[in-house]
Amino acid sequence: MSTLEPADISPYHLVATFRYSWQDKSLDGTYEVLWAAPDRVRIGFRMGSISETEILLADKKYVERNTPTMTVPMAILELLPFPPHAWPFELSKTSVEKPRLAESNGKREVCAKSRNAGWSDWEFCFDAASSELTSQQVRSGSNGQSGQSLISTDLTDYVTFGKIRYPRHLQKRMGMYSMDVTIEKWEPVQKFSDDVFVPLPDGRVWDWCLKPDVKLPKDQKPVFFPVPVVDKTHVLTPVAIYEIVGSDGIPERVTPLAELGDEGSKEFFGTERHRQAAIRSCGGRPISYERIIWIEALVKR
Repeated sequence: MSTLEPADISPYHLVATFRYSWQDKSLDGTYEVLWAAPDRVRIGFRMGSISETEILLADKKYVERNTPTMTVPMAILELLPFPPHAWPFELSKTSVEKPRLAESNGKREVCAKSRNAGWSDWEFCFDAASSELTSQQVRSGSNGQSGQSLISTDLTDYVTFGKIRYPRHLQKRMGMYSMDVTIEKWEPVQKFSDDVFVPLPDGRVWDWCLKPDVKLPKDQKPVFFPVPVVDKTHVLTPVAIYEIVGSDGIPERVTPLAELGDEGSKEFFGTERHRQAAIRSCGGRPISYERIIWIEALVKR
């Protein structure tokens, strides 16, 4: 009930406001979704002077932005369970490790903690009377110095919309980045105007499909970086890198989106330009795609 992608869901218009924070800086913005079908979606992103529009139309994705690359806040929003991006965990592959009773806003809840793929703690809470989902929390990784999670997601204030049970408040934290999202409007739409789902004349065109086949690189070991020690003169912060990955999995473009911190992150950036990524295919045909990846780096305060 928490996925917004099934084909039998009625068309809708969703408007959310958000606050994006990085270290001691914050910016407010809006995120809008006009959804007619899984392959007929328009997404609008606005934050200050930054704007981006995406249109999914059949087997193409049209992207028009006034920045040279995808931005970090847009990438974080796409990591939240918004359409058309699926929530990354499958319920069928989890098992309950620790149930507990709780109370929220005067109501009794049953919460169940699980572990997914051995690297994330995931807890659901349900209303004890109605069995409806009320919240989800995901915690991944930790800073050995502080014990805090490096990546966390909190989904709360659930409401029912037709066949969907969905949170109106979504929070995502990745190291020093954070995103706090509130759904302000979510309404059914009988019919969209003819100009909503048309190719963007000045946008880039990408081949696209809702659920591409993903082929991981062979014999490629994951890259691990030791967690650096944070002291009074340094702070741990993610370094974001924008990539355009070719149909063969080799990056065609690699661009750092923030100043690189220590020598380890600089070395990682140099390696990433030649490191094969996953190959995505739609209908058996490999496609190019863009993405943002993060590493944790130590930078001076």
